[in-house]
Amino acid sequence: MAILFAGLSAWLFLGTIPVVLADGRAEVLEEMRESALSQTNASAVATTLRHAHRWYGTITPRPAESHEDRLLRRVRIAVVRDIIARLRELTGKELGADPRPWIEMYAPPEQ
Repeated sequence: MAILFAGLSAWLFLGTIPVVLADGRAEVLEEMRESALSQTNASAVATTLRHAHRWYGTITPRPAESHEDRLLRRVRIAVVRDIIARLRELTGKELGADPRPWIEMYAPPEQ
């Protein structure tokens, strides 16, 4: 019985690790959003957009995605969308929903 309890406890504990990691990553994305929305400089917002767009893998769904991966993908899509909306407000331009044109137009070149 003790072995069963220990095994169940370990399984439950290890099962929470991906959730905790996903929560931390989602929090970083939320911080990127807050930073971008508080900026008044399009270049700074576009730089944050670059970081959010690259953060944690692809936006395209993958067949073997975990629940945590799907959650992070959805959070990242929402953050990128909100940052692009902020760039529209600041610039008065419409470059579409793809972050790449916004980054190319407003973010300083990487060094």
